Amino acid sequence: MEPAALKKKVIEELDQGHLFPPNTSPENEARLLKQLAAADASYPGGLSAYVSRSRQLLRDAKAGVNPFHEYTVSVPEGERIRPGTAAFLEAEEAGLKEIARCAFVVVAGGLGERLGYCGIKLSLPTNSCTGTTYIEYYCKFVQALQEYASQEAREIVRLPLAIMTSGDTHDPTVALFEESQYFGLDRNEVHFIQQQKVPALSDMDAHLATTAKDPYTLEMKPHGHGDVHSLLLRSGLLKRWQEKGIKWITLLQDTNANVMRVLMAVVGVSATKGLAMNTIAVPRMPGEAVGSICRLVSANRELTLNVEYNVLDSLLKAMGQGGDKPGPDGYSELPGNTNAIVLCLEPYANALNATGGLVPEFINPKFKDASKTSFKSPARLESMMQDLPLLLSSDDKVGFVEFPRWCCFSPVKNSLEDARNKAEQGLPPESSLSGESDLYLQNARWLQLAVSGSCASGDSSVADSKIGSVVVDEPGPVTFGGVRYQMGPRIILCPSWAISFRQMRERLQEADIEITKDSVLIVSGDVKIRRLKLNGALVLKASSGSSLIVDHLAVHNEGWRFESTEDHELATAASALRGFVVRKVATKELQVTDGTKTIRE
Repeated sequence: MEPAALKKKVIEELDQGHLFPPNTSPENEARLLKQLAAADASYPGGLSAYVSRSRQLLRDAKAGVNPFHEYTVSVPEGERIRPGTAAFLEAEEAGLKEIARCAFVVVAGGLGERLGYCGIKLSLPTNSCTGTTYIEYYCKFVQALQEYASQEAREIVRLPLAIMTSGDTHDPTVALFEESQYFGLDRNEVHFIQQQKVPALSDMDAHLATTAKDPYTLEMKPHGHGDVHSLLLRSGLLKRWQEKGIKWITLLQDTNANVMRVLMAVVGVSATKGLAMNTIAVPRMPGEAVGSICRLVSANRELTLNVEYNVLDSLLKAMGQGGDKPGPDGYSELPGNTNAIVLCLEPYANALNATGGLVPEFINPKFKDASKTSFKSPARLESMMQDLPLLLSSDDKVGFVEFPRWCCFSPVKNSLEDARNKAEQGLPPESSLSGESDLYLQNARWLQLAVSGSCASGDSSVADSKIGSVVVDEPGPVTFGGVRYQMGPRIILCPSWAISFRQMRERLQEADIEITKDSVLIVSGDVKIRRLKLNGALVLKASSGSSLIVDHLAVHNEGWRFESTEDHELATAASALRGFVVRKVATKELQVTDGTKTIRE
């Protein structure tokens, strides 16, 4: 649209004449129109749709309209699966057959400012032992999955990966991939889709706001991660992926490494149940800042949909259900939403094509007083990717798979101060410390399950397990940065070692393993362990095409020390978030680069 036509439209049709006072210079007008044109082009339906939708939602907000007032809430239908059980193995096997038809999307528009970290969250390390960043971990998992798919298909398989960035994170994200040679992935299959901000609103009439410093600069705010849907559609990726034969899209959060080891089981459930949308869920404690998957039923519609935690309690109370309260086991009866989602591409694309990719939005204005006539600060429309069921047809099945939290959910989203407060309340701190500790715990439990069919949770129903023994010391209390948490042996099982529970079992047949509480074990590549007694630090590595067999090995050394950053002036920003640094005192390292090597010592 030509600048003159855009100006006329903005003033006459959208009632935004305040943006162009009589004394506006040509230079300032041109600068402002350029911003308006960009906002008009980036939003589905343009500024007209944005302003119109804003006015309707602001009217609803003033009137106190409850979008769920016609619905009743109940527990939805879904699957509850424990790792290592026959049901888990069956689901995972079904998912492994679908690997070649999977695409992966990481929603990564946020900086680490909320955590007290100046970089992008994807660059945070998952753990301090290897320093592997979150995005590297995701990429290495995708790489391991495509290697498995290539072996099964006996042809080269390349799995696509898309990263949703923002204006703040786009350039550093691309730079990180370039510096790291795309972490071993085919750069032609890695796609960056940049999210744009939306104009802020200054009042109840949805007048567009400008910044306090410059009346000719629009104030722009994030629109929310619901933009991932419109970006995938408008970028053409969905169409290209359909043409390539992709059937499943997995949506992942930027800092939840634990989810990767259950992902194929969830794809398998989606395939066998014919689900258009399938969310990974966990048991949730009442009051926890995690949304809940709910069954919502009205006279005209039935939905399986996430309800945010700040809405759930009042919604349940309004329905006479006593609010967000615990069941007999201390958890809510409604499963917690992890925002890790598996989508079936065909119904997903059909829904987005019908709406231009825009999911239903909401507005959350901060009013100055009870009159609800003016804002404390500018508002904006927002969207959430988990609201996709509102777009799907009634024939599209929506479900969830609930796992124990240890195996799929430990996001990193809180600063040390916030983590301290949550830990004191008995809630998961969801910090760098807990994210790292939970990764170690997950790997310890996978080892136990793979060998003996039992883990700390007491589950012993594993099909066809080989008899062996894994004795891993239980986590003990640690306090770093003022955050108290549990940390056990520092165990890292790299994606190259195993992508599935079946592979773990194959590499640990009849194994006898003992690992003490402060030990470090890092395993990568084709490594089979038969007998291992570890009290210290051990690195086992098999390069691509080679194999390492640990037939009998006892390691006793001084290992690695996790020391408070208060005693280290040169701690990195990432270490400061955890509250500790690692001092590598002694390490036993065994590596094979060619052929097969057997260790007996």
